[in-house]
Amino acid sequence: MNKMLTFTRSLGRRSAYLLSDAPAVRENLFRPMSIVRAPPVPPAITGTAVSKDETRDFMAVFPDVVRDLTDTGRNLDIPDVTKWLSKVLQYNVPGGKKNRGLALVLSFKMLSSPSDQTDENLRLSYILGWCVEILQAYQLVLDDIMDNAITRRGRPCWYRHNDIGLMAVNDGILLEQTIYQLIKKYFKDKPYYIHILELFYDV
Repeated sequence: MNKMLTFTRSLGRRSAYLLSDAPAVRENLFRPMSIVRAPPVPPAITGTAVSKDETRDFMAVFPDVVRDLTDTGRNLDIPDVTKWLSKVLQYNVPGGKKNRGLALVLSFKMLSSPSDQTDENLRLSYILGWCVEILQAYQLVLDDIMDNAITRRGRPCWYRHNDIGLMAVNDGILLEQTIYQLIKKYFKDKPYYIHILELFYDV
């Protein structure tokens, strides 16, 4: 049995060698198992893809996002709805690692020309990054209900919070709608407005 296991492992490693052109892979394949080097961990997993300053700047925009989304309710004199929306946003959106939103900001900085990296455009990238985070939050709210999950990010899932129950489905839909409210507010006069909408619709 041990001989068969050894043969199987050896065959698998040599097959990988034949299929791979990467020198680093070949180097690892014929090392003793005790000294095989682990592949590098992607920066997004270790949380080192962006600096602490960039994360702080991104987080600093979130209160403005909440304010933008709740101002309409204040103008319509529906304080209960406004207060509830603020609670839904605060509980579900900013608690994760924010990899998706920060990746959008980082992509903007890497791919845009220096002349385009104005304070206004950087702020727009933050806003759009939060749209991505809200998209993730709304999907998780609904996913937790379908999976009958208990906790999310170390806290009770939203539908289990204060016995909200299936009313959380409405909150998930509400979160999704706030994305398009933000996009309209900040991007409706941009030539790429329709393209942004289509990207979110496709998701």
